Amino acid sequence: AVWQWAAPAALWVLVFVPLFLLDWRNYLHYKYLRRNHGYFAPHDAKRYALISLSELLYKVLLCLHLAFVSLRAIITVKFTMFMYAFGYISHFVIGHFVPLESDFALQEDERAEGCNVMESLLSDVGRFLSFVLVVSLSLKVDGASHVGYDWQAAFWPCWGLEGILTIAVVLLLPVLVVSVIWDRRRTLMIAWSVAFGAGFGVASFMSMYNLAVLLDGRQCPEPYDSAAAAGPRYAACRRHLDLALCPWLALLPIFSGSTLLLRRKLAVAFHEAWYQPGRGLDEDLGAHARPGATAAAAAQLPSPEIMFR
Repeated sequence: AVWQWAAPAALWVLVFVPLFLLDWRNYLHYKYLRRNHGYFAPHDAKRYALISLSELLYKVLLCLHLAFVSLRAIITVKFTMFMYAFGYISHFVIGHFVPLESDFALQEDERAEGCNVMESLLSDVGRFLSFVLVVSLSLKVDGASHVGYDWQAAFWPCWGLEGILTIAVVLLLPVLVVSVIWDRRRTLMIAWSVAFGAGFGVASFMSMYNLAVLLDGRQCPEPYDSAAAAGPRYAACRRHLDLALCPWLALLPIFSGSTLLLRRKLAVAFHEAWYQPGRGLDEDLGAHARPGATAAAAAQLPSPEIMFR
């Protein structure tokens, strides 16, 4: 088991610190949704708070399970998974089955839409795959499944994600070539999407494949011997761990740095590509338009600092 490699409980808390720091960012985004609730669907802030709290509870319980051996009989991996599953299912039900207020439903067609529509779709797909992956790995670790399956099968949601990314990149490559020739305004947006999709797919594949090989082959001898860690006994273990981690260590700084440098141009490109003014705005523009004004003139306006749906 992985946790036997790190005996001190404090070490596991240190490992989870970056994940806990993300919860502060989630809290700030929840405040943003609350502050601007009039621009979003009525339950968006509640849904985000619910899924964020369930993720925080899952991380806390998992950290306690790994850090304290005496608690593993009580806080099992399957128990922590149930807490996360409850939060995800509640988040999904509120977002897709709870009816909206009649006033909001009537105004839905009049609201402007942008790239947030695609972002919401991708977020839902990502959360679903994360939920299924957590369930699959939790059942594998606890041995709760009556049908035995190896670690490579336990990572099946990741293989599904690889298929989605491969299809998306293959479909976007011809669009990128066409945009370079005829529509250069969208070249940056499509090139960024292709580069991120390809990089994320390669890093994810390398990581999941090597972790599955390492776990199925039991190539990290137990119990861990720190004196022999640099020797040939752990050579295969070190090799697979390097192949699992190095792609992410290369991708994340490159992607974050390049996106930070291009964020303003990317925001404008995504806004111009996806923005739809909405029926209410169209009628308002038609009523107050100057003679000779066209819809193209409105498209030349700068993208808003915050794009609402």
